[in-house]
Order: sequence, then C-alpha cells, then structure tokens
Amino acid sequence: RLELVVLVSSLAAVAGGVGMGAYAAANSFLDAVARRQRGGATTWLSINWEGWAFGDEPQGALRLALTPDEGADAFRRALGYDMGPQLLVSTAAL
Repeated sequence: RLELVVLVSSLAAVAGGVGMGAYAAANSFLDAVARRQRGGATTWLSINWEGWAFGDEPQGALRLALTPDEGADAFRRALGYDMGPQLLVSTAAL
C-alpha cells in the first residue's frame, strides 16, 4: 500500500498564460485527481511548480525559475506538507 502519491503539476494550472490552454488544462486535471482522492488511506499531493532553470534556457525564461537546489529544497519541504491535496511552489507572490 502506498503512503503518498505526488503529482507533478504546473503553476500554469492556476496562473494560466497566453497559448497555454491545453497545458494548463492537463495540469488542472492532475490537481483535480489529487483533490478527488482526498480522505483515502493514501495521501495524494499535487505540486504546482514554478519553472526550473537548468542552465540552457534563454535568460528571459530564468527570471522567476527555480534553481535545481531551490527545487530540491522545496520538494523536501513539500513531503512534509499536510495542509491539503494541492501545494503551489512559486518564486513570486501569486
């Protein structure tokens, strides 16, 4: 039996963006799955991530992106999150 299921979603599901309709909808589906599973024996968590910068992106895309170290730290902290089925991870105020 699983204790925890983590779904990797995107902030696009809550913040949207031009030309991101299908992408945002797919990520909203992940969030809905986690909410639907609430209350069962297994904990479900959908994490809506900010973009991550791995070094090969154009500079403009890096403005709000998480570094790998920031992302790893956020993931470790998210594993201890017990406030609900969805967690937003952002480098800016939403």
